[in-house]
Amino acid sequence: TETVIKNLGVLDDDPVRKILDEAYEIEDRTGVAGLISADRMFGLLRKDFSSGDIIKEVASALRPSNNTDLSAHKTLLDLATTPDGRIQLVTTNFDRLFDDCGTELRTWQPPRLPNLERPTDMDGVVYLHGKVSDDYSGSEGDGLVLSSSDFGSAYLAKGWATQFFKDVIENYKVVFIGYSADDPPVQYLLEALNISGGLNGVYAFQSGENSEAESRWFHKGVKAIPYSAANGHQTLWDTL
Repeated sequence: TETVIKNLGVLDDDPVRKILDEAYEIEDRTGVAGLISADRMFGLLRKDFSSGDIIKEVASALRPSNNTDLSAHKTLLDLATTPDGRIQLVTTNFDRLFDDCGTELRTWQPPRLPNLERPTDMDGVVYLHGKVSDDYSGSEGDGLVLSSSDFGSAYLAKGWATQFFKDVIENYKVVFIGYSADDPPVQYLLEALNISGGLNGVYAFQSGENSEAESRWFHKGVKAIPYSAANGHQTLWDTL
């Protein structure tokens, strides 16, 4: 978000930059990330910049170097592969690093997502919030879920992301890796499902001491799996 704001030439006194600075200050002061979510900032950017220009800068900011280490992505693909060879992995990342792992992956992205009433559909990598184009100049499909209006459409007005998210939780054991579920609609959805008793078997790897890690997920009804964040989360990757 910070890189996009800079590359779009947003002025220092613009409300978007002020909100970004405030987000950093609140996180430093409270130790809680995501209290000011990025989607609000992208929503404000839409008032002054076109969707195409914003997505172009997002894609450019995510362009990987030529020697990017893909070992983590390959590990996750291996763990997400069932005994009968189907891959069951959902990502909210926009980049194409899973695609770059050298395997002939089936991929899904809005507006076409797997129909979980047909279990064999759940095979491949689901880019739930969209995916950038192969040359990192823009996006594929229906664009990217970036701004508050995008989230509102995906999770509320049209609701396709909410339905898919619920179907996944109801039909599979779910493990979050490198995902905080701080996107407001996702957080609300998890908390609502937790209260109604709809969560069973949802886990999240979380860096930090046991009590700290558990507190980040408890109200969402998710079981935290704590680990040390030392040495670039090395413990997590050694474990996986």
